Amino acid sequence: MIITNFIYSENIGNVIPVVDETDDMIEVFANRYGEYPFIEEKYGHAEFEWGGAMEHQTCTSIGSWSSRIVSHELAHQWYGDMITCKDWHHIWLNEGFATYSEAVYIEAKNGQAAYNSKIVTEMGLARQAQGTIWVQDITDEYEIFDWYRSYKKAGIVLHMLRGVVGDSTYFDIMRAYSDAPNLKYNVATTEDFQAVAESVYGQSLDYFFQEWIYGENEPTYSVGWNKSQVSGDLYNVTLNIYQSVNTSPPYFTMPVQIKLNTTLGDTIVTLFNNAQTQNFQFQVMGNPQSIVFDPGNWILKNNTVITEVEDFGQPLNYSLEQNYPNPFNPSTTIEFSIPKSGIVSLKVFNVLGKEVATLINGQVETGKHKIGFDATGLNSGVYFYKIESGNFIETKKMILLK
Repeated sequence: MIITNFIYSENIGNVIPVVDETDDMIEVFANRYGEYPFIEEKYGHAEFEWGGAMEHQTCTSIGSWSSRIVSHELAHQWYGDMITCKDWHHIWLNEGFATYSEAVYIEAKNGQAAYNSKIVTEMGLARQAQGTIWVQDITDEYEIFDWYRSYKKAGIVLHMLRGVVGDSTYFDIMRAYSDAPNLKYNVATTEDFQAVAESVYGQSLDYFFQEWIYGENEPTYSVGWNKSQVSGDLYNVTLNIYQSVNTSPPYFTMPVQIKLNTTLGDTIVTLFNNAQTQNFQFQVMGNPQSIVFDPGNWILKNNTVITEVEDFGQPLNYSLEQNYPNPFNPSTTIEFSIPKSGIVSLKVFNVLGKEVATLINGQVETGKHKIGFDATGLNSGVYFYKIESGNFIETKKMILLK
């Protein structure tokens, strides 16, 4: 199949290295989504004078050249041109799919670490989304094409779906969606895509689509855990997951992975979290030293507070402990206690009083808590961390020494 590019002569030197990747991108997407939809015709790009791009069928108009934009517009040939959202309410089926395809191509080209880095960046933008991904006001083009919601958060929804169903099943879903007789070269709604996903997965995914497409925001978790020796290297682990109250849904239902760092190595368990406050008990081999919540970063979430407790009783007073280690480079741990659940703000400031990090800003459950602070990217010097909860306010000093 011919790939033809119409490029201004004065830009050819800069543009050719980017467009030369197009055939590789087609191969990546064809392997994961099904054959290029217009294989009997062509593909290519037509340069124009202002920034941005538009995914016209078989020939993308483009004014900004980068691997990200070229892969995004190419992915639209499957999702946007071959299958088009039935109406503007469901624009995420176009833009979210193309946005996530940027990460899919990065993963194929540069590997898992590059993919993980891309997802971290996309999640940071997705957290700025306001309202539901399903567009409520389709009379306003700025609502339809909201960058944070219809592109970034919608793309992360597909990353999370992949985490729920697994790698191979996820791409089976995408190929089945591309090849669905009632949708191919036709239009689709969220419910159409959900039906294909459930058919391939073999289980209901209604909770997932209802909370992430028709719900708002993202979860904030507080996790408490303790351990007790059964015999030898066998240990009981008790774990409590608490979610701050959300608007809609009031809490998020998701499978969550917990990595336990034990004296015999790491163990990962998957728990199905479907309540605002939920207790789990399980056994592991090896003495657990620490835990990591969602080690694969499969859930769009705010900062998670993880607490190792002797019991789940309530502390009597508010307290903010000295960070450790101190001085530190580049990571340190901050511990605090609250005697009743409530809104907690924990922020880091430089010596000029400028905020450099927000570690917690939301509902936190009663208990003793600890949270890590990574100062990578900050300069050596004195910093202050400040906690506020109700009438309790306290500030402590720490030193970053590189």
